[in-house]
Amino acid sequence: APTAADDSAIATDKTSLLPGRSATFANYTSYDKGINGVMVDIRTLPAGVTLSASDFVCVAGNSADPTTWTTTVTPATVSVRLTAGLGSADRITLTFTDRSIVNQWLKITVKANANTALTADDIFYFGNLIGCTGKHTNAAIVNTTDIAVTKLAINSTVDITSVADFNRNGMVTVSDVAIAKSGNGNSIPLIVAPPTPSAVSSSIPSVIPTKVVASVARGLEATGNVNAVVVVGSNTWDTWQAANRMALRWNAPANAAALNTAQFIADGQALAASATPYLAGAANPPGTLYTVEGDAPTANAAIATAPTVVDATYILPYVAHATMEVLNCTVDYVAGVKCDVYAPTQSAKTALTLVMALTGMSSSQVTIHTTYLGGGLGRKAEVDFISQAVQAAMVVRRPIKLMWPREEDFTHDQYRPMAIMHARAGIDSTGAVLGWTYRNVSPSILAQRGFVLGPKGDSQGIEGAQSLPYNFGTRAVEYVTHTAKIPVGFWRSVGASLNTFGVECMIDEMATAAGIDPYLYRRNLLTDPRWIAVLDAAATLGGWNTPVPAGHARGIAIGTAFNSIVAEVVEISAATTTSVTVNKVSVAIDCYLVVNPGQVETQLIGGVVHGLNAALYGKQTFVNGAATAKNFNNSRMIRLGEMPQVAVTYIPSPAVADRTKNIGGVGELGVPTLAPALANAYFKLVGTRVRSLPLFPNATMGGL
Repeated sequence: APTAADDSAIATDKTSLLPGRSATFANYTSYDKGINGVMVDIRTLPAGVTLSASDFVCVAGNSADPTTWTTTVTPATVSVRLTAGLGSADRITLTFTDRSIVNQWLKITVKANANTALTADDIFYFGNLIGCTGKHTNAAIVNTTDIAVTKLAINSTVDITSVADFNRNGMVTVSDVAIAKSGNGNSIPLIVAPPTPSAVSSSIPSVIPTKVVASVARGLEATGNVNAVVVVGSNTWDTWQAANRMALRWNAPANAAALNTAQFIADGQALAASATPYLAGAANPPGTLYTVEGDAPTANAAIATAPTVVDATYILPYVAHATMEVLNCTVDYVAGVKCDVYAPTQSAKTALTLVMALTGMSSSQVTIHTTYLGGGLGRKAEVDFISQAVQAAMVVRRPIKLMWPREEDFTHDQYRPMAIMHARAGIDSTGAVLGWTYRNVSPSILAQRGFVLGPKGDSQGIEGAQSLPYNFGTRAVEYVTHTAKIPVGFWRSVGASLNTFGVECMIDEMATAAGIDPYLYRRNLLTDPRWIAVLDAAATLGGWNTPVPAGHARGIAIGTAFNSIVAEVVEISAATTTSVTVNKVSVAIDCYLVVNPGQVETQLIGGVVHGLNAALYGKQTFVNGAATAKNFNNSRMIRLGEMPQVAVTYIPSPAVADRTKNIGGVGELGVPTLAPALANAYFKLVGTRVRSLPLFPNATMGGL
């Protein structure tokens, strides 16, 4: 039977591959006897229980898709050593016949049953590739490199972590070289373990669980549920590695299979066609139709009289904030005395209220130190990460610094809402608009935060779509709350980034149908002199009426948000199915009063970068409720050499300010009109309408 001495056979540089993660050399051994033993620590074993092979499912395979593996492997022995594991957990040892599992992967499932007392199956993977030294980039293979590495280490005394001691006798000898040579050409795939959806933790290891509190709950989260754990260590790197080695088990929502991107789009398209109208005093759950302007029957009747009808649906994805500095928070907590919080927060007052509630302290005992944001973009207006840091500090009782790994940042964001936008317009032979209908279907940011929506729905859902100074004839603007419960939040320019894309792409399609220049078509439809002045300024700055260089094209768009009006002209070239060169972006703004011209220019240029990243590459997709994009490698950003020339102009401030007029914002205004101007330029260049973003959904970013 296994004893404590067997623990010395554990390779400290190896760890199990967990669901949702990609395999590396740390997840497979090169031992010449293959996988002949696995140790599992379980904290939940009932007293007196006896485990057997029937409590485990072991399947081996060597294909890239673990779901296709069919070779069942039965453990030769199963033994339990009480309290011998980490944190006094019970240690279970599974042994397998030597060389029965070589040059392949092993998937181990610990069953959730009365014997293990687990509430959900625990799944993990180990691999074996005899003779591999792990010296290959993005590959698990044995070749002449491994033979050379082994020869260089020959006659050396080594420990169990040696990459060249394949027979584990503590020495690298000619026998190990012979093993490497015999394995020459063998390989295993670096698999991606299928993810397990997460919702509420059902088994917490010896780390600090953090709970959802009322002020930070959103989406599927319920107040009081444990939705995260904090691993505490002496330095960032070791602590992250410890977190990666944890095998947490999570309860998935009952409808997890329906929480996927394809279903969200299908549901949105159905709601774009038909939804239940808002009723005052009723519950009005997600799926409710809100009338924002006019009424659809009257507008549709006007459209029916038009000789030309333009009908288009635009689809935008969930998009992560992807701030360059990940979520982090440092807390110095002394019980009953003080709680100092250092955080890149956009909501210091909300953070103060939260910390007071968590600690029971007065405002005089709590200090919020607002650090540089490292990119906020709306994500750091949330306080979930501050809640986690404070809860951890209250347990540890010493200063702690919490940092989210980038993968957590991407997969547990509060995303910009997805949207389905359906627009119809009837135009006569001169291009005049007889009728206009526009319906936005998107999840409600405010409803997820407990707000009761009024008769016009969520203000963020209709931003940039209502009260537009276009002569649309008879119009109807509607908003429908999407039923998807993926957490959504405030994202730079929020609803304007959705609706300006839908409206301004539709205007361009109408201009094409009318055979009129897109700039002039907008100018003819606009009724507000301020809008016309901004449109003219952008067209002039972008050289709209000058010859376009060969192989180039320009697009234009205009919109409003935060009491400002902004228009952009985007010039592009060299479009392919996987890339496009953005040569120049020209931005004009009327924010009424320009207080600091340099800041106006800087903010608009930053907005252009943010808008470009989203329009070209930004998306988050979901499978069984789990986010799929986990880092910048599959959520690409523009590189420095891809940054276009950006020119900014602004309408001069009035000589005498009218105090009844609002000063407009500038921080978010570079974003909304970028995407439609880019899409309209793309149509000019290649002749294909862009009705969904991102433009390049399959783009990747090398080197990460």
